[in-house]
Amino acid sequence: MNSFFSALSFLSVLPLPGRTGERRPLPAAVFWFPVAGLVIGAILAAANIILAALGLGALAAAAVIIVLMFIITGGLHADGLADTFDAFFSGKSKDEMLVIMRDPHIGSMGTLAITSTVVLKVAFLSSIAPAQTTNALLVACMLGRWAMVTAMFLFPYARPDGKPKTFMDGLRGRTVLAATALSAGTAFAIAGITGIVLMCAAAITAYAFASIARKKIGGITGDCLGAINEITELVILLAFTII
Repeated sequence: MNSFFSALSFLSVLPLPGRTGERRPLPAAVFWFPVAGLVIGAILAAANIILAALGLGALAAAAVIIVLMFIITGGLHADGLADTFDAFFSGKSKDEMLVIMRDPHIGSMGTLAITSTVVLKVAFLSSIAPAQTTNALLVACMLGRWAMVTAMFLFPYARPDGKPKTFMDGLRGRTVLAATALSAGTAFAIAGITGIVLMCAAAITAYAFASIARKKIGGITGDCLGAINEITELVILLAFTII
């Protein structure tokens, strides 16, 4: 269970046993990333049910849920999204982009990326049929983290060192396969065959974005993984507005 709590501690700010101020997951924690996403999704779904019971409108409830989503994750993925967009749209060299991604300040493209993500998530979530909202939150949060696992396995780390590299180097195919099987089974249990289709969409999203990152900076970074999670969640929520 240490690896599970390590994953949840890394991906959220939830009060957990043995939590320290530093986010440093155990290598074995990668398997639990989708489960951690499922836990986050369950908290959001429960909050949404409470808001609906209180009579809050769909748009207002969606706004509260998305804010809560960022609070639970400590803005980890959103920060990665902002840093990635600042770097990729800078027009700089590979080395300069890597420096930009470590700059604690957010530029105009990063601000635009976060703002757009928040607006679109609220719009998509508020447009989903009430009967599907719980499923959408569960699947989106789970597949967002599974997409990160997929990218970590298929693409190299762009820096010579860094926190993600420590567990990416030790990531084995059987771990990814187990995480994939668990995610597929859960997605199917929640949404039937649609869940599997959405998982394919998540895989395509992760691969496409990571391919862009490899072309620009030679691989992926922790910031890229955060961006992959955010964009995958957007894709899944959008899909739920259609199905």
